[in-house]
Amino acid sequence: MIQIKGQWLLLVLAALFFKFVLPSLATAQTPPTVNAFGSGLSSCASWLNSHDARGEGDGWILGFWSGANVAAWKSVGSTTDAHGVIGEVELVCRKQPSLLLATAVWQVWKAMKNARK
Repeated sequence: MIQIKGQWLLLVLAALFFKFVLPSLATAQTPPTVNAFGSGLSSCASWLNSHDARGEGDGWILGFWSGANVAAWKSVGSTTDAHGVIGEVELVCRKQPSLLLATAVWQVWKAMKNARK
């Protein structure tokens, strides 16, 4: 019997997740209801007002963005850089400070994705 090492099993599970689960999430109009962690659960106002949270939040934004791109097999944001993505999220957050950071990022990702069509 062949034993599957933990790393390979995780890679297979991650591949299946990215192939079958996340593509359906990427087509939703609003962020799906999922168990999320970190800065994405804070409000835009908190992200904008706190230097420490902002540094952590920036990394969270880029991680979320990268995950959405992988899930959708897209290169949304390829015409800008990390500062551009964060700047666009900041514009949304300044207009709607009560939004969750995750919602703001999702809105920007979807807008950039749709603008490429």
